[in-house]
Amino acid sequence: MSAKLASLARIPLFATLAAAELESVASCTREIRVDPGSEVIRQGDHGTEFFVITAGALQIRVDGRAVNVLGAGDFLGELALLFGAPRNASAVALEPTTLLVMDKADFTALLGEHPSVETKLLAVVAQRMRYR
Repeated sequence: MSAKLASLARIPLFATLAAAELESVASCTREIRVDPGSEVIRQGDHGTEFFVITAGALQIRVDGRAVNVLGAGDFLGELALLFGAPRNASAVALEPTTLLVMDKADFTALLGEHPSVETKLLAVVAQRMRYR
């Protein structure tokens, strides 16, 4: 199993997918590495990408105020893709961070092809919206 597949398999959002399904997810993601201080998402921008953190940490900021820290296995960007709304927070790397990035078309296709991922994602979205 490649390092990318192994990373995906450890992420709760994808943990129930079979090897072939993980390969389809891996094929539509690209890996990026960002340095500390890099802004991955900017509040107010229209989002076109979904991010999964495979290593490192991102600080989530709303109106410049730190509200959370996300690490390996966490994901972000889904709200803007699901609802077409501007990003509701900024995300800034606290340390060297590796992310898997999926564009909107591939994200939409993923949800259509893998209902279990969509179900998990919608549960997380509901929880995030509740505590906003």
